[in-house]
Amino acid sequence: MKAEIILTDNIINIDLNEPIIDVSTEDGFTVTIIGGVGPQGNRGPKGEKGDDYVLTEEDKDDIAGLAAEKVDLADYVKNTDYPQINRMVPGVVKVDTAGGLYVDAGGLLSTYPATGSEIKEGTHNSRPIMPKRQHISVFYGLAKAAGADEKDSEATFGVYTEAAKMAIRAMIGAVSSEDIPDAPVQDVQIDGASILQEGVAIVPIANDSRPGVVKVPVDRGLAMTTAGNISLVPAPSSLIKAGEQNYYPIVPKKQHEAVFYGLAKAAGVDEKGSTLPGGQYTAEAQTAIKAMLGIEEGLRVVRLI
Repeated sequence: MKAEIILTDNIINIDLNEPIIDVSTEDGFTVTIIGGVGPQGNRGPKGEKGDDYVLTEEDKDDIAGLAAEKVDLADYVKNTDYPQINRMVPGVVKVDTAGGLYVDAGGLLSTYPATGSEIKEGTHNSRPIMPKRQHISVFYGLAKAAGADEKDSEATFGVYTEAAKMAIRAMIGAVSSEDIPDAPVQDVQIDGASILQEGVAIVPIANDSRPGVVKVPVDRGLAMTTAGNISLVPAPSSLIKAGEQNYYPIVPKKQHEAVFYGLAKAAGVDEKGSTLPGGQYTAEAQTAIKAMLGIEEGLRVVRLI
């Protein structure tokens, strides 16, 4: 049997292809005899399951070190690598509502608007003013622009203090109602006639001989536009055929209808009950019109050339 002896750091390994034999010498040397592997014996009984191994902090550090050796961390950004101002160096940023920004639970970045009290105070320098509260900004901003800061005002929003009103009027060159002299109206006239009675102007209703105010009823052939103009309402075809309405005027657009029904009625035949279309007289109306015009039945009309 060939043996192999290896001496390493005071340890002697002897390979005799036999089971392992450890021998310690008196002078501190350790001798390990490694034999060959014999035939496998029968499997022994299954032992009890041991406890699950829990990684220690040292294990975790070792694993992290091994992983770091296989990962290129040259472009790795830590959570403390912030952008550098004016050096165009990117990095991670923090979001603070005090700075006018907000991140919701879903990670969406949005602006964080100034509150109504912050707008009234007028000192916050980061949160933006949104359209929802622009009227608050205008109210307090106008007063402050005029030199009257309303941040300490206890008046209801929309009501300025007297100091603010005076400052704003002065800024825009407006005169206070208190500065207008309290002089009563001396006289009010319509068409040269006074309508003042004991200091009160009584505007009369107009009539045929007196000017004044008028009303515009809806059934008198007149209408009032949304711009305050009075206009005529023309008679519709139904009223022209009936020939009974006494207010709606006939306009050029409908004059042919008035001629058609007016001619028959002038001849003594009212066509208001006719079911024929406009332009077609009943036989009775034709006879009456011809009689009115002196046209004899059976005569042939000859055109002279």
